[in-house]
Amino acid sequence: HDDHTCSWLIIAITIADIGALMAMTSVWSTIWHFPDFQSVVAACVQMVSSGMGILPIIFSALMRAFGLSFSSMMLGWLILVVLAGICYRYTVPTIEEYRVQGAKVMGCMQQGAENTTFGQAFWNANLVVSQHWGMHALAILSVCMIMSFGSVFQGLLGDLSEVLFGSTEAGETLASTYNIVTGIGGCIVVPTFACACDYFNTGSTALLAGMVMLSGLTCVSVVQKTWFAQVLTCVANALLYTLAGTYFTRYFMAFAGPVRLGSVAGLCNTYTSVLYLVLQAFLYKWMSVLPSTGPDHLILPLEV
Repeated sequence: HDDHTCSWLIIAITIADIGALMAMTSVWSTIWHFPDFQSVVAACVQMVSSGMGILPIIFSALMRAFGLSFSSMMLGWLILVVLAGICYRYTVPTIEEYRVQGAKVMGCMQQGAENTTFGQAFWNANLVVSQHWGMHALAILSVCMIMSFGSVFQGLLGDLSEVLFGSTEAGETLASTYNIVTGIGGCIVVPTFACACDYFNTGSTALLAGMVMLSGLTCVSVVQKTWFAQVLTCVANALLYTLAGTYFTRYFMAFAGPVRLGSVAGLCNTYTSVLYLVLQAFLYKWMSVLPSTGPDHLILPLEV
């Protein structure tokens, strides 16, 4: 790289993020074509983001094994992305196919909204959210807490490991563990669990029970100042993050229906993002004002 290519980094990251969001949204369009396995489809939507956490580790291993440069890996990845886009073009249902299949599954006539403007879609989504605003507010707060804990904990692994174990290498090991579990959880564990939920017709109940168990395990293990406990925290929180995305996709479906699924989910995600930034800033500010004589100034905000 050089000074000229480095200036394009922000643009490249922005385009990559937008492309990932578009890919996730595209997978949503198949959710009504598999009515008996909607949890599996929701898990595949989450797999687009969480399952990619293992990619840096795979890239590093390939570069070491075959002596490849980073630019060569990026070129190969670009080719795969182009091929994936072509595959999407011929496999993702059209809007009309999506609405027809959604109406068939729901057993009702869904009204089309081909000429709906952005303002109308935003207003209609607000109407849906406002009907059960207390429940939705609690759901958004729960998502924010899960996201904030995961991002802050992952960002503090180096500092936390140095305080607890006196080694920055321990932080690198924990970070690798977190990424590996996120990838395996997103690609294998959560889709398998979602398939079992669909097969036994447990709906979202089992998904929610899994989230509660992982949340409790995370809260108990994060305060333990041992290596095993911190590894367990990484595993539990990584699985919680991937499972939460699957559950809340099903949650949006229960209230939005086929026509407004995208707009309602997008609106709730917007509220979630704003609250997430506020909550994350609050956690970091809280850590900065606590006495830094031990690990408690890092652990206490996460525990709460």
